[in-house]
Amino acid sequence: KNPVRTGIQSEKDANDIYSLKQEIGNLDIKLSDVELERLNRMKERAGIDPETNIGSVFIEGLLVSKAGQVDGCVELTSYEKILTTVDLQIQLGAKTIIYMVDSGGGQAFQNATTAKKLRAMTRSNGVKTIAYVDGCACSAAYMLSCAADEIVSNPESQSGSIGVLVQLLNNSKKLEKAGIERTFITAGKSKIPFADDGSFKPEFISRIQKSVLKYYEYFTSSVVELRDNLTLQDVIDTEALVFDADEALQKGLIDKIMGYDE
Repeated sequence: KNPVRTGIQSEKDANDIYSLKQEIGNLDIKLSDVELERLNRMKERAGIDPETNIGSVFIEGLLVSKAGQVDGCVELTSYEKILTTVDLQIQLGAKTIIYMVDSGGGQAFQNATTAKKLRAMTRSNGVKTIAYVDGCACSAAYMLSCAADEIVSNPESQSGSIGVLVQLLNNSKKLEKAGIERTFITAGKSKIPFADDGSFKPEFISRIQKSVLKYYEYFTSSVVELRDNLTLQDVIDTEALVFDADEALQKGLIDKIMGYDE
């Protein structure tokens, strides 16, 4: 069967489902047919297959920290929505949750923290979790995959990119060529990153590099914390490369290779 996609579109939707669950009460007691039908509809809205009690959480597109961000060209998935959906599925009695992963990554902010919260939420409630890589699980998406009890990859999928990237764009030369002069009026020595010739100041680049290295240490150590089959050196030795499924399995980044039907 295909995984059930959540019908939750907003925090209000999530709150509505929480409220309905509170009306029904204890899920362990025998429910009437009407209550059971309402519960099954709630489960479907929350991404749970009522027949199997398996929840599906889709981790797709560009990953961002906060819900409500919009990009007209790229699908966004927020860490907030992932946490809300998993919490709802636990509350509604899911015993297994599958993270359907197909993302090249996204924001570093709250990424590793979210993965650790997912692990704590599911383990403390006795919920088994599986990350299924159905395309790619790279960078921030790989971090979230590590929250699962096991990572299973489609034979044609890729995993990895355990690294940190900041892209800086400097349009000074373009503006100069176009005959456009810009002037900054500031207070504070380091308010702008540009030197007089329009290039980035060395001290600015140095601070960015320091920040990148600091998060890289947090990223790699968090992977090791959640993937107890890997050492820190194992993770560093990947050099932020992306690996096909067979290579990822060999390096311990995933646990199994299986087609979705399997």
